[in-house]
Amino acid sequence: MNRKKLFFLLKTGLAVAAIGYLVHLVEVDRIVATAATAEAGWIVAALALLPLNVLLEGASWHLLVQHEMPGVRWRSSYASLLAGHALGFPTPARLGVYAGRAFALDHRHRGTLMALVFTDHLVAKTIGVSIGLAALAYYLHAYTPTPALLWQAVAVYGLCALLALMLIVLFPRRVYHVLCKLLPFERLQQRLRFLQALRTRRMILLLMLALLRYGIFSFQFVLLLRAFAPVASLFTAYAGITLVFFTKFLLPTVTLLDLGIREGAAVYFLGQLGYAEAAAFNAAFLLFCINLVVPAIVGLPFVFRLKLGPSG
Repeated sequence: MNRKKLFFLLKTGLAVAAIGYLVHLVEVDRIVATAATAEAGWIVAALALLPLNVLLEGASWHLLVQHEMPGVRWRSSYASLLAGHALGFPTPARLGVYAGRAFALDHRHRGTLMALVFTDHLVAKTIGVSIGLAALAYYLHAYTPTPALLWQAVAVYGLCALLALMLIVLFPRRVYHVLCKLLPFERLQQRLRFLQALRTRRMILLLMLALLRYGIFSFQFVLLLRAFAPVASLFTAYAGITLVFFTKFLLPTVTLLDLGIREGAAVYFLGQLGYAEAAAFNAAFLLFCINLVVPAIVGLPFVFRLKLGPSG
């Protein structure tokens, strides 16, 4: 068995174990009972926001692709985005997203396109970590969780991660020159050369689009939470939800598709804030189905159009 298959099986096993443990912890009967009493209207409303979510994601990706391929059409960018969703779904750490987006576009240097995908992820991560840090500060002040030293370490780690992300996103050319000195590998430098031409204005626009998209899928989460349980306070709902995303963005991907990570964080943080654990689990899992499973299914036809010839 090669390393890739072993890696995939390990991630899948961890995802199954994590979900299984959460189902056992929350209890199957409570999860099923909560799902049975869900208000369908709120779920439909969350699903109706998916096209807007994908539209914003595609706008960000198109802006980045335009940087490397000035004449690219919107339809080509969106086709590559959907191909990435489909190919990324069954792969460890969603690595197929990189290949899906890169091979769906007719460009010589596919390694550069993959680097653009990485940049897109960094921008989204910057928004998630920055908002999550504000929610974490509120959580630590209002609930003083223990052990205090561990939570302080999490806050410091998050702050350091945010500073590093901000440097990369807002000063890409300077970061490129630093990387060239630290990593004197010609092939790697060629792949990252696009950073030289990125402008701060474009990166700020990408951050704004990422912020809008963050607002959409956060609101989807609120709607889904409302479907399974009364939302006592929008403030506490958003505080818990931003902490869930903070955890997801900050932790390395250790399970397939982050299954068990977002659900576990939802059960813990939203449970601490007064929401039923079964409702938190169901809302988080359904959000995964809406924003990852549905786009992957829609993107399947675009996988068959991938340009699999050698890149220059």
